[in-house]
Amino acid sequence: MTAFIRTARPICRRSIIRSSSSRIGAASRFHLRGTIGGYIGVSSPQKWLKIQSGSYIHTYFQPQNVALMKRFYDRYLKDIDNGWEQEPKVELSIRGPGDTVKRQLQASAWPIRNTQWTKLHLDAGAKTLSDKPAGEAASASYAALSDGVTFATAPLPRDTELAGPAKVKLHVSSSTEDMDIFATLCAFDPSDKEMTFRTGGEPKAPASQGWLRVSQRKLDPKRSTEWTPFHPHDERQPLKPGEVYEVEVEIWPLSLYLPAGSRLRLTIQGKDFERPGETGPTKGVGWMYHNDPRDRPPAIFHGTHAVHTGNGRESYLLLPVLPAS
Repeated sequence: MTAFIRTARPICRRSIIRSSSSRIGAASRFHLRGTIGGYIGVSSPQKWLKIQSGSYIHTYFQPQNVALMKRFYDRYLKDIDNGWEQEPKVELSIRGPGDTVKRQLQASAWPIRNTQWTKLHLDAGAKTLSDKPAGEAASASYAALSDGVTFATAPLPRDTELAGPAKVKLHVSSSTEDMDIFATLCAFDPSDKEMTFRTGGEPKAPASQGWLRVSQRKLDPKRSTEWTPFHPHDERQPLKPGEVYEVEVEIWPLSLYLPAGSRLRLTIQGKDFERPGETGPTKGVGWMYHNDPRDRPPAIFHGTHAVHTGNGRESYLLLPVLPAS
């Protein structure tokens, strides 16, 4: 559940930002999001983003990766003309079933140009994710500390690749003055086996995850984009019990190859994701739990939540689909 960052801005604010993670985003809570945020925030056009597979402990010190960093420093610290400028601006691993790497993707920008931003709409009545918005109004209620509510796609009709940031837009309500949203995206191969990925703290992490305290739902319109909401966290906005609120939850960047027949499931709950029957670090989030009663007093965060869809309440998962090659 880790990623690794090395950022350098020695001359003319040129930067290389490297991340090593079992997959882009997902449950990588330590560094990966900062890696990509750092890349986006660097103002110089001379910047490079490298995201590799595997634990940072293993990948960062591999000879080929040490050589990569050395080339960058040789170019901008020693002014050695070694052709570094021809290096792809963005390079990442597209992950597949069995915690494998299907291919290395090279691109000129992040998010990747020509990304097909695709909405999968939630239907609270049918518990589905589909390309069609829900029609009739429906809601799905769940106890905050339960397994929540899960929305699933039909088997995908064709091979699909995802690479980039994601988000989920929801309409939610709570029986109390606040609620935490834990959104977990899981992928299943055509044989219905979950595609999990090894990270620094979790050997069976899901495809990606996102978190939001709904009293912190306020958006910064100048810094938010179609694919990534930005929450300034400068104001607490308590909820009125039973009232429905629109929220946008950042789903951490991911890269994923889904063969035809694969399925996606989105689980919304009020606690950390855990697989039923699993014990130890393979539950889904390693050791990184949100269970401090000082931060999550039961009177506020152990209530009953609901997801609302249909009748003008558009709730959807936005995914970064790559064009078919």
